Amino acid sequence: MKEASGNIGQVATILNQVPTTFTVLSGDDAVTIPVMALGGRGIVSVVSNQIPGEMTRLAQACLRGDFETARRIQARYLPLMNVNFVSPTPFQ
Repeated sequence: MKEASGNIGQVATILNQVPTTFTVLSGDDAVTIPVMALGGRGIVSVVSNQIPGEMTRLAQACLRGDFETARRIQARYLPLMNVNFVSPTPFQ
């Protein structure tokens, strides 16, 4: 399931209620770390179209529990993540 509400409380509730075999993915690049820290298993990413290797490293770091590395990657690319959502679609 892609979770893109941006509501971390809602993400926590979902992850606490679904079986461990149920996969929850972050649907928002900027909140990938907290979603994965709560038990999410990956991301449906917009920015990975621009920086696929870096987003792969961020997700892999989270899966390993290496949130220090994940935070460094996110800090570097957060401006790019944010600019991708200035408009709902680049064609507007």
